[in-house]
Amino acid sequence: MKAMAGKGGDTVKDQVARQVLLCFWDRARANWGEEVQLGIFATGFKDGASVKFSLFEADDDGNDDAVKEITGKVDKGRATAKWKIDFKDPDIGEGDVYEFYFIAELEGGIKNEKKQCPILFCDLDPPGFSE
Repeated sequence: MKAMAGKGGDTVKDQVARQVLLCFWDRARANWGEEVQLGIFATGFKDGASVKFSLFEADDDGNDDAVKEITGKVDKGRATAKWKIDFKDPDIGEGDVYEFYFIAELEGGIKNEKKQCPILFCDLDPPGFSE
C-alpha cells in the first residue's frame, strides 16, 4: 500500500489524533468547601504532557465567571486535578446552587469544547435534616 509507505519502503507509524475524548468530575453534586476531582481522557499525548484546567461558573445570562486555573499532567491518556470548592459569587443567595464546568487545554492548544464537560452542581448550604 503506497499511502502507508515511508522512505525506502519503511512503514509509516500509525498516527493518533491529538484530542480530548471525555471530561469528567468524580461526582455530579458537591457541597461548598468539599474537594472534588476533575479530569479528562485524551489521545495522542505523551505521558507528562501538561494540562491546564480552567474552571468556570455557568451563569444564566451566558457571562460565565472564570473561577480558577489548575494544572495537571497526562498519565496513560488520563489527566486529573483536585479542587477544593472555595469560589464565592456575591450574586448568589442562600439555598442557591452553583454550576461549574471546565475547559482543559493541552500542549499544542488542544482544548475540549464546553459541551463536552458535564456540569458539577454545588450546593451552597450543607445538607439539612428534618426533625
